[in-house]
Amino acid sequence: MSAIPIFEVWQSRNNQQWYFRLKAPNHEIICSSEGYTTRSGAEQGLARVKLYAPAAQVRFV
Repeated sequence: MSAIPIFEVWQSRNNQQWYFRLKAPNHEIICSSEGYTTRSGAEQGLARVKLYAPAAQVRFV
């Protein structure tokens, strides 16, 4: 088993929206995105998560 988390980009068969999700090495889904109308939109959203997540603060609400 790989010890590296992986992002998956996929299109729903139900609504044709594009999504991305982050899976842990054990294949558990850690987070998932909102729906995007285009694949490039989902890819841009994923890129923003990768860019901003390392600096994100944790807020308990």
